[in-house]
Amino acid sequence: MRHLSRKKYTNQMEITIRKATLKDIPSLLKLWTKLMEFHRTLSSHFELADDAETVWEFYVRKQLDEPNFLLIVAEVNGNIIGFSLASIQANIPVFKIKKYGVIYDFFVDEAFRKRGIGRKIFDFAREWFEQKGVEHLQVSAAHHNPIAQGFWHAMGFTNYLDRLAREI
Repeated sequence: MRHLSRKKYTNQMEITIRKATLKDIPSLLKLWTKLMEFHRTLSSHFELADDAETVWEFYVRKQLDEPNFLLIVAEVNGNIIGFSLASIQANIPVFKIKKYGVIYDFFVDEAFRKRGIGRKIFDFAREWFEQKGVEHLQVSAAHHNPIAQGFWHAMGFTNYLDRLAREI
């Protein structure tokens, strides 16, 4: 498999998109926390457990070398400013599509948005999925997050399922 890492220079910014390493996890945890803090403003469904950061870090460290797990880092001038977490999942056996890719977390620091970095992260993930033989991707975007929904539609995603929730 071809080594995945890309560098591009845009307006004096050196943008690098690559697979994460263990040493990236502290910086990624800070970005993940920002992502979760934003989502908490959208819905109480995003309320985190007290140990959420510890659990996320443990999960990522455990999964990092798994062949069906991908953690992507976006760097600008050597500073981590974005990331994505994705994996390959087996589908329920009654469906024709046997496996699919899922993008779980996706974040670009607000100061670096609207510069094509999100597209570069997605392109990196898409290429990884293609190399793994995955032909179908899924992503969830919060209902009250039209910016994320617009981004994913621009990446070619279409709506096919609405997730509803209620308290009991």
